[in-house]
This record gives sequence, structure tokens and C-alpha cells, in this order.
Amino acid sequence: MPLFRRLALPALLVVLSVVACLPDNRQRGDDDDVGADCFTDFDCSEGEEYCKADDPSSSPEGVCQGLEAAGDPCVWGSQCISGLFCLVDNQDDEGQCQAAPSSCEDGPACNCDPMLEMCAAGGLSCDGSGDSVTLHCNNGPRSGGGDDDDTAVGDDDSFPGDDDSVPGDDDDDTLPPLNLPTCTGPTVTFAEVEPNNEEAEVNVITGSDGDLMITGTTSDCANDGQTWAGDIDLFSIEYGCMGDATFTLEWTGSDNDMDYNVLASAFDDQAYAAVGYEFSTTSPEEMSASGVGGPMVIQVMCWEGAAPQSWTFSIDWDSAP
Repeated sequence: MPLFRRLALPALLVVLSVVACLPDNRQRGDDDDVGADCFTDFDCSEGEEYCKADDPSSSPEGVCQGLEAAGDPCVWGSQCISGLFCLVDNQDDEGQCQAAPSSCEDGPACNCDPMLEMCAAGGLSCDGSGDSVTLHCNNGPRSGGGDDDDTAVGDDDSFPGDDDSVPGDDDDDTLPPLNLPTCTGPTVTFAEVEPNNEEAEVNVITGSDGDLMITGTTSDCANDGQTWAGDIDLFSIEYGCMGDATFTLEWTGSDNDMDYNVLASAFDDQAYAAVGYEFSTTSPEEMSASGVGGPMVIQVMCWEGAAPQSWTFSIDWDSAP
């Protein structure tokens, strides 16, 4: 299963190279620059406009344009009005300004898991902060990921491909809820067995419908700017139960950026049940999920840092003893 996290885009490199050539005292443009020629956002009115390139694949040159509203096209989060981020579908290289889920109390942020869950399973990348957050979904936005009341701010009715009709709105196109007993079994511990980087080499864990603790070692921490390029550890476990669970990845190194994801296809076949993708070298990576269960596939990766790196991944069920 391919994994993607961060993207190295040629257009961004072009823009950065131009910015690097500007004098240090370069100031933003006047308050009313709409339609004026520009090379970077610094040539346009701060907080009101951005530089829209005529052909971003070849040059950053363009004209100043007002910031985009919800549902309008975008390439970067800095092109959206305050409070919105740019959600990019990597399948067709199209982006759209979106509001973050209401559970993201500080607005769009790459450390807000509900916002990351707006991507379908298959990998994502998130960059930026404040009023310049961009979320790339490798397999497109998650279908049915928004509110089903069709009125809330940030509802995925504005996602590309949503038919906006009720009944028939794709908010309602979801898996039936799980109907399994709660997870109350004993804890299982498992030590990683290499090689387990490929699907054919997955470590199969025999579960007991209770907590899980996996210990392992990452032999290589690396990335190529688009995907994890080092050691990827892959595990599967069958759960015949469900409940509220906390997924935690811990490690000992102080300069390692460790990550994980969990796919539970019976719970959600379009998005990860849990992800730990923070741009941080601080342990742990942790996320909770409600009503999750069934078979799970777990991947543990290291984006950068020293290797070898030991780690511990755990699933803790609220209902387990």
C-alpha cells in the first residue's frame, strides 16, 4: 500500500527561488493591487490578495487577485480567506478552499486529526500554519466525511463530486455501523519480526480482543520529499470486537520524526481509523477513535532522524481491563 505524506512541488520551488532573490526590505504592495502584475504574494495587498500565476508550471508571474472564499479553487492555503485551508485532490491536481471541522477548535491546523481525516485512505500531506494551511489528499477527499445535516459550515456538500441531494447525498454513503461485542480481552504483546516492509511480509498478530502492545525497531529513517523512503513496518490483527480506543506510538530518540497509520476497513473503508502524522520529533504520537473495531492494518514509519530507532505501538481499549 503506497504511502505519501509531503510533496515537493515544482511550482513551490519556483516561487521560493524568486522570493530568495528579493531584497530584504521588499515590502508588500499597495492596498488596492487587484489586477496588477506580480511575481509573489508580497507584490499584492497583505491579507486581501495573492499573486495568481498565469501558468504556475512555468513561471510565478501573474496578477493580484482577491483571496478565495469557501468552495473556490486554490493551490495553497495562503490563497484562501482567513479561517479556511486549501484541500487539494492529488488525483486531478485540483484544490478547493474549505473550512476545517468544528472540532478543530483553533481552525485549520495540521495537528488537528479530524481535518486530516477529510482525506480518503491512501496517504496525505499537510503543510503550513495559521492562514496558510494546505492539505493534499493522494486519493482525493473522503466521501461522506462531513456533517450530514447539509447546512453546517465545512460540510462536505462543497466537496468536488458531492451531488448535494437528499436522499442520495453522499454524506449518507457510508458503511453500516459495526455490531460487535466490546473489547474486554487480555493484553497481547508482540515483537516485530523483520522483514515486514511489504504486504506479502506483513507480521500477522493473533489477538485476544483486548489491548495490544507491539515493540519494534526502525532500521532506516528517510524520506524523498514525497513519501517515507526508509524502513516501513507492517502489521495486521483481527479484532472480533469494537469500542473506543487510543492508538499511541512512542519512541526514545530526541531527533526522530516517527509516524503511524491504522486502517480498519470494517469501520471505515475510505479513511484511516487513526493517524499519527505530526511534524514533530517529540514522542508520543497519539489519537483516539470511537466505535472502531474489526480487522486492522498498522504501519509504523520514520520520516527522519537517527537509526536504528526503537519504538512501541499500543492500542488501548477503554473497555479492556
